[in-house]
Amino acid sequence: LYENMEVGEYLGFMAEVRIPDKAFARRQLEWVAESFGLARVWFTPIGQLSKGYRQRVGLAQAIMHDPPCLILDEPTSGLDPLQILEMRNFIKELARKKAIVFSTHILPEVEAISDFVCIISQGKQVALGELSQLRKLISQEILWHLKVDKRLDGLAGIPGLTIKNEKKEKEGFGYLLSATTPLEDKIVKVVCQEGATIFSFGRESETLEHIFLELVARKAKEGEHESLEGPF
Repeated sequence: LYENMEVGEYLGFMAEVRIPDKAFARRQLEWVAESFGLARVWFTPIGQLSKGYRQRVGLAQAIMHDPPCLILDEPTSGLDPLQILEMRNFIKELARKKAIVFSTHILPEVEAISDFVCIISQGKQVALGELSQLRKLISQEILWHLKVDKRLDGLAGIPGLTIKNEKKEKEGFGYLLSATTPLEDKIVKVVCQEGATIFSFGRESETLEHIFLELVARKAKEGEHESLEGPF
């Protein structure tokens, strides 16, 4: 972005450079001004804009010539929560008609926007697919989050149940439990037998952060084996 140029001046320059058809260029300028809420800052120097508005201007100039594919790098970096929500909505709306590729290290952003995910570590592809497919790659376990008013000693006695985390909280105890088969009835039975009160209980989905760490760690181990079994 050229910070000494006004928003309208800059976008007009980009339209002139990228769009030979002057009538189409005018229509596109009107469209980005309305779609990205830039009319109110049209005569403001870019250097005086907030981070959120600069991101809007950057996205507007990238999309103005109507490309079939849009590549975005960290599109929500440095934005406040409201601006992040606006940017997500912009991207989702554009994705109705265009292919959008974006890179980010903010994994909740990927879960909120993406239909298809590619995980890359040290320049190599680790996994590729829909989020539901990636979840199946790491394990078939079921996770539960349980919060009760007291410690439950009986959970350790349920066959097949693993207590992944037990944490003393301000009010009671929080548990992260896992198993390969549904055990909700047995968990609730222990709660009843020990006279505890349930504050919350439900299944927990594997987050993309957990999937990423698990797959990257697995790939690193495979790399270690390859180096050990290499041409020595």
